[in-house]
Amino acid sequence: MEKGQRPKPIREPSLESGLTWLLSQQTRGGWWLDFGEGFPPSDEYTTAFVLHQLLPLTGRPEVAIAIERGREALLAREAVRRRFGKGAGWGWSMGYPSDADTTAIALLALGSSGELDGQELLAEERRQTLHDFLYRHRQPGGVGVYSSETRAAINAVTGCGDEPDGFLSVTACSTASGAIALQSVDPGLAAALIALQGDKGTWIDYYWRDEALTTALACQALFAVCATPSLAESAKSAIKRAGSWAASQGSGHLASHGVSLTIWLIRILQYAALADPADCAVRSVLETRMASLVAEQLPDGSWPPSARLAVPFPWAGFPDYAEPFEARETLFATCVDDGRAFSTAAAVAALDVLV
Repeated sequence: MEKGQRPKPIREPSLESGLTWLLSQQTRGGWWLDFGEGFPPSDEYTTAFVLHQLLPLTGRPEVAIAIERGREALLAREAVRRRFGKGAGWGWSMGYPSDADTTAIALLALGSSGELDGQELLAEERRQTLHDFLYRHRQPGGVGVYSSETRAAINAVTGCGDEPDGFLSVTACSTASGAIALQSVDPGLAAALIALQGDKGTWIDYYWRDEALTTALACQALFAVCATPSLAESAKSAIKRAGSWAASQGSGHLASHGVSLTIWLIRILQYAALADPADCAVRSVLETRMASLVAEQLPDGSWPPSARLAVPFPWAGFPDYAEPFEARETLFATCVDDGRAFSTAAAVAALDVLV
């Protein structure tokens, strides 16, 4: 949200209570935890994601303190990973190898200023090492979550063995986060992300069940590169196609998919409205969805868990994105954000944006 602007009245109490709840969930060590139902909870990925969502609210003292603590936790963990020979970057949690998606989001969470209390967060050499780590995940069609160098480690954690290599495939989310983190050194990633867009205007991912979530993250990345002259028109066109899809999603579809769908449709519509300020239809749907988001907030200020992470079984191979997710149902277990930090952070970020 631009400096000096405030959310509309219907949003402000919801934003305040959501933010209060979210900050209360940060651990003494600076972490946010989520996705722990039946699986080891995520601290590194969840914390990087929450911090990235909170960055526009850094002007609030309580948020600035939380961001500082979260950044310190991430930096300390990365140092531990290196000390124990686990290499550069961050992953789902300490028990998992570093991956491109988490590392890119963590770099974004550390901020463009590169400073914490006036001190450099990452020395230039360290930042370059992390960029090099990301770039080793670069493939012709985008960015993979894991690379061949971490294949043995992720296979050991998941029990996949040597085959198949679904973990190494290009994903829309990794390509989106990489397109922002590496935009100064690899502008071609944005073009790769645009090429991954489906016919109806959405992006489908290997690890997320909901295409609205993946599509919103892709729109965020493309909006960030809109200032690049060579990419501006194609990026805006891709965002507007996604916005048309988001605006067409009916209330019945929303009711069957939970609040996560509402949140991410809002984010898509926000980027579409920013890409094309004259699109009144998108703005009208956006306000309706925003009212729904406020209505779905829980009494404690959080939003219900409904973001559905797809955890591949050992026999899951390269995904066929041409198939609907339901056709791949037997290849995945579903893990929901039972800690509510993921969805609540995304909801708070959505409420903070005025278009």
